[in-house]
Amino acid sequence: MSFRLLAFKLLFCSGICKLASGDQKWSSFTAMNYHYWTQPLPNFVSWHSYWGGNKRLQAIGAVTFEILGPLLILFGRWGRIVAFFCFVVLIVSIYVTGNYGFFNILSCVVCLALLDDSLLLFKFPSPLENA
Repeated sequence: MSFRLLAFKLLFCSGICKLASGDQKWSSFTAMNYHYWTQPLPNFVSWHSYWGGNKRLQAIGAVTFEILGPLLILFGRWGRIVAFFCFVVLIVSIYVTGNYGFFNILSCVVCLALLDDSLLLFKFPSPLENA
């Protein structure tokens, strides 16, 4: 339960901070015009992400996933599963377009708490089942 709360807080506060910071770039959804060049260690994919795609739509998507996505956690098992996949898509897209060290990997690990044991046992059977 505490890791679910941590996942909620991590993503929800990330989205709220973007809008509550007073930065006009996030409130007008133009932040992605600058993000790809001002992030730590932009890479080859960052260049393509900057020149391809609608950056306004990317900013709206990021804020939407970060603010509305965590609310799905409150809607039971299926809500948590959908929230997990929304978060992983967002986190992996951030990981692919820039280098934030191990932050993205740790964020994905925290989001694993949104999946219940029956879903995880499909991939990781218990040692007793193999005996």
